[in-house]
Amino acid sequence: MTSGKTISGNGTVIGNFTVGSEAVLAPGSNGIGTLTFSNALVLVPGSSNVFEISNTPLTNDTVRVFGPLTLGGTLVVTNVGGTLAPGNTFKLFNAQSYAGSFGSILLPPLPSPLAWDISGLNINGTIKVIVATPPFINRIEVMGTNIVITGTGGVPCGTYTLLSSTNLALPIAMWTPIATNAFDGNGNFAITNGISPDAPQKFYMLQVP
Repeated sequence: MTSGKTISGNGTVIGNFTVGSEAVLAPGSNGIGTLTFSNALVLVPGSSNVFEISNTPLTNDTVRVFGPLTLGGTLVVTNVGGTLAPGNTFKLFNAQSYAGSFGSILLPPLPSPLAWDISGLNINGTIKVIVATPPFINRIEVMGTNIVITGTGGVPCGTYTLLSSTNLALPIAMWTPIATNAFDGNGNFAITNGISPDAPQKFYMLQVP
């Protein structure tokens, strides 16, 4: 399917299908629904893939693929019903196999301490709402001119920012962002940072959205 085109509805598409760059995949029609593909489905980088979810009742748009699914492009998810709660699970894709990943993912905002777990998205097509526990640094090791910081307890595949400061008393807003990255599928992280010989001391802090 070429640029500018949209495929939506609740029917079945026969044969292999590709959602091209700047094309839109939007299952359902005037509400939540299921769009089915009989063979392989490829979501090309640059495509938009738009889904609706709801907690009242608990349901969501679904793409069913009776063949391999290749993820790509942007995933956009909108909540159209009720307040999301811990344990809410939404199976957006149901395919025989999964490959690739989305270049960007836009999900409904959640109040703290809730967070999105997207670690299952490219495994079984699922996203879910969880209660986020604070991540923590469990090891700091000096290796040559670098310091290696590792930790755990993060939201699987969620983002974090490592901050540093030479003054522990400074407000967080005045700490320096070193790097922004993502926890792995188990909530672990590791980051390497160069050591400045001119700094008398340096403190580190992990910041999550």
